Amino acid sequence: MMSRLATREWFTARVSACALIAKGFGRLTSDQQESHLQHYASLCRDDAPMVRRVAAHHLGTLLQNVVKTIGPRSVGQDGMVTTSLLTLYEELAANDQPDSV
Repeated sequence: MMSRLATREWFTARVSACALIAKGFGRLTSDQQESHLQHYASLCRDDAPMVRRVAAHHLGTLLQNVVKTIGPRSVGQDGMVTTSLLTLYEELAANDQPDSV
């Protein structure tokens, strides 16, 4: 369901997907976690500023759930936090986006 919401045309579905992926990350299988993290990354880079704003808002929740689910190895040099989530944070915090979040 979260994958379908994340790829819908209407921004309201994508906004809902941001919250659901962030809160439900711990209940996913490892394959689903990878897939949903890719969906979340695309939501952070979405064309609609409303979607990017909600994705930025829920990024902290997602980060906490990733660390809680995967453990300390997620924050290591090759961990999911360092390779994926930190990059998303830097992109969202950058001022070079046309409609800043």
